[in-house]
Amino acid sequence: MPMFGTPVVASLSEVARPARLPEPVKAAITSMVEEGLCFASAGQRHGVSAQRMRRWLGRREAVAFLRKTRAQFRVAACAANEAYLVTIRSGENSMAAVNAIKVLEQISDNEVARPSNSPGPGVTIVIREARPEPINITAKVIAGD
Repeated sequence: MPMFGTPVVASLSEVARPARLPEPVKAAITSMVEEGLCFASAGQRHGVSAQRMRRWLGRREAVAFLRKTRAQFRVAACAANEAYLVTIRSGENSMAAVNAIKVLEQISDNEVARPSNSPGPGVTIVIREARPEPINITAKVIAGD
């Protein structure tokens, strides 16, 4: 009787596809981004338990969807920045609004420059200027014979 074990299963040509993100979980993640809800409240609103949301948020499919949704939300939020800056430039003091726009733009620039928070491969060399401590020399007169 032939045995079918790991070698036969491992040599199959079909690649296991990752699980698709359920629509209620997608809707909950979208609510988290657009409305600022915590994962438990967003899940409850869309019929997903907090435990199930916690499990899905630990998977790469959900993290990828979350990053994509955040990027889309950021683009939509930053779309009117130029027009808003033009309207507030004639105002009295709008530094808070200008600083908020700067931060939003920097977040977008940082996401484009480095899409993930993990450091890349390689070695980091930190060169610091060496400043030696001053040497204190004390002399004593010793009486001779």
